[in-house]
Amino acid sequence: MRIGLDIDNVIRDWVTSLIYNFRCDFPNENIEIKPTFDIAQWSTIGQRIYKYAFEEKPLEIYLSALPMPGAIEYLNELKLDSHRIVLISNQPNEKTRAFTNIWLGRYSIPFDELHYTSRKWEVKCDIFVDDYLKNIEDYRKHVEVPCIVFDAPWNANSSPRFYRAYGWKELYSIIKRINENNGGN
Repeated sequence: MRIGLDIDNVIRDWVTSLIYNFRCDFPNENIEIKPTFDIAQWSTIGQRIYKYAFEEKPLEIYLSALPMPGAIEYLNELKLDSHRIVLISNQPNEKTRAFTNIWLGRYSIPFDELHYTSRKWEVKCDIFVDDYLKNIEDYRKHVEVPCIVFDAPWNANSSPRFYRAYGWKELYSIIKRINENNGGN
């Protein structure tokens, strides 16, 4: 099966890196994860956080991020199970795409395809996984495949019609179950 996976906050722990770097660079400001995907609402610097994260400090934020717990182990398991790993990420600019490429190599993230696009549904997969609910809903609107929400505070209000994974071990189990239900090994 073709498993479509978002990178940030599914494979790479981008948010933790953002928060760490923000606190180092803005010791007198506050940042706190809120139940919204809009990071401008998380900090006291508002919209300026987008420029900070994607133009001023992407090198530090993107390359100091660690893999999500279990990501590498279970991606390797998916490869051993003969699945194709299709990474689909909406990186905002060339710098963040370049740093993402470096990061993928640094951690030897296994994958078969890499796509940078905001129109994720155009990359056809048998299962789609993302932490951003809008991406899940858009994908499902265009492609009738199982979609899995990778749990995060900003997607707590997702529809019950989507699977929800609370980490990589559970994500692997859900994918395995979907595959078995579709006649796979």
